[in-house]
Amino acid sequence: MDSTVHSDIIEVEEYVVKTNQNFQHWLPDLKLTEADKKLLLNPLGWLNDNIINAAQQLLKQSCPEISGFQDVTCGVALSFNTG
Repeated sequence: MDSTVHSDIIEVEEYVVKTNQNFQHWLPDLKLTEADKKLLLNPLGWLNDNIINAAQQLLKQSCPEISGFQDVTCGVALSFNTG
């Protein structure tokens, strides 16, 4: 992924999934794919819903007393559990 920095503007080449290999599971228990791995390894990569959900799952495993984690895609549909 190429990037160019101009003062306070960073232009990042659009991320394009080119093959089905990117959809192969990298960490199946966390439902992370090879494409997610590429995003994590890219210093300019953004966190997507898969990565955020996996992080929440790891937090829940290491601190079971924490509650309230929900799939981030629920927010798009305004369907978070408030109870």
